[in-house]
Amino acid sequence: MELHCSHTAIRTILSSISLLKNLRHLSFRGCSGLSSQVSSSSHVQKPMDVTGLCSLTVLDLSDCNISDGGILSDLGFLPSLEELNLDGNNFSNIPAASISRLTWLTVLALAGCRRLESFPELPPSIEELYADECTSLMSIDQLTKYPMLHKVSRTNCHQLVKNTKQNNSIPDSLLKHMLEGGYRNDLFSLYIFGVEIPEWFAYKNSGSDSISLLALPKNWCTPTFRGFAICVVFDLMTPHILDYTRCLKTFQGLLMWFRLTRLDGLCHQFFKCFGLIGSEKPVGSGNTFLALVPFDQYCPFMNGSDYNPNNFIQLEIGVDSIHKDALTKGLGVRLVYENSTPKIEEEKN
Repeated sequence: MELHCSHTAIRTILSSISLLKNLRHLSFRGCSGLSSQVSSSSHVQKPMDVTGLCSLTVLDLSDCNISDGGILSDLGFLPSLEELNLDGNNFSNIPAASISRLTWLTVLALAGCRRLESFPELPPSIEELYADECTSLMSIDQLTKYPMLHKVSRTNCHQLVKNTKQNNSIPDSLLKHMLEGGYRNDLFSLYIFGVEIPEWFAYKNSGSDSISLLALPKNWCTPTFRGFAICVVFDLMTPHILDYTRCLKTFQGLLMWFRLTRLDGLCHQFFKCFGLIGSEKPVGSGNTFLALVPFDQYCPFMNGSDYNPNNFIQLEIGVDSIHKDALTKGLGVRLVYENSTPKIEEEKN
């Protein structure tokens, strides 16, 4: 069962909504009137009664003009919630208990929450975190605590950029944590501030949107091979709209192409969109995108008993031409094996 009240003039969430025991998707997107729920005595928002929504898995409260307290304090009473969209609201913090009690939560969207200064305590189940345009966000160092986290986007976070320049170890530790994560068969992606390809990437091409004819080592695909790490440094990129929906919102990303060539000259090419971005606005300048591409999961030609990946001897990768306005400053790639330990050096200027 789904209930969509998006962009309506609703001002009160009646307690009778808790009788919808089978409700799974609920959207109040753009219902800014909800912020007017105040108590005459305390002048703070009244929490909504959602204690009976035991089957709710997706909740969209984006662009509801929600401030601190009130509705946020009641989110912890949604035991089945998996995806939560709080984009475009006016709170500066989220009560720790309200999010950490959501033990099934995998996706949290906070894009455009310009007053948010820090992330709340998150449950260990969290996998995706979108905090683009959180211009007051001070730190992301706590994100290394979450073992399943593998998609993080924080583009256009101006205050965080300033703090990151002063403490380069934060993105270092987060990337290392994600590489060593337990989701080893899945892709991870991470946006950090920077304008140079990190030294950890063995193959680089500055000032170009592609790397051509990269020779692969002999017998490069071993049992410890995890995938290809890629790095794209770019400015002013309008992301590509994806057929990917979480939290009742559509995401954008960076479309790239991969071409592998065998010893006999036969080529295989595939496309993949990486780096989900929570904001619908173009990405500003000074961005470094990092991703790990699991080889066996994203190559569609890996079927057949006679298949041997070590027959591929060359690799080419590039940013797709669909990003016509993108200013790509460089591209890097590295083969990643177990116990790879990257060191990400961000620009210190």
